[in-house]
Amino acid sequence: MRLQSLALLVIFLLWGPSLALGEVAPLDVVADTLEYDQKLGLARFVGHVVAKQGGLSFSCTSLTVRYRPDGGLDTLDALGPVTVNSEHVVATAKSATWSAASGLVTLLGSPELRRGDDLLSGERILLHPETGKVTVIRARGQVSAPRFRLPTSASPGSAPHAR
Repeated sequence: MRLQSLALLVIFLLWGPSLALGEVAPLDVVADTLEYDQKLGLARFVGHVVAKQGGLSFSCTSLTVRYRPDGGLDTLDALGPVTVNSEHVVATAKSATWSAASGLVTLLGSPELRRGDDLLSGERILLHPETGKVTVIRARGQVSAPRFRLPTSASPGSAPHAR
């Protein structure tokens, strides 16, 4: 067997706050290699990393997980290329950081955000998975215009009805 020449698949289960739901949920990580330093409270996953928690997932080249002194998650730092999938959006960048304190995902390095046919890019993209809010700094791109349907029952020249 060529086990030494093959990357070791590591499945590691971490407990911490949910990235998308604000509740305690497991963070499932699959990677080729895991380096863990208990003294520093750091876990580093390298190679074909996929991390999932709640409705949020990260795919990246490496992921560093920092723990608080109480053992809960503090931050996730992903290096890429990085792909972040949330319920309705897919974001890509060279790096991404998630903070347990704020629940905020920050994407840097040519970040792009896709939702359906819409594509936005910018200097920085901030995802707030708990609220669904997205902020694109120095935004550029193309988004579909919302479609509004106006009532057609009023005859020309008549005043709209107040309610």
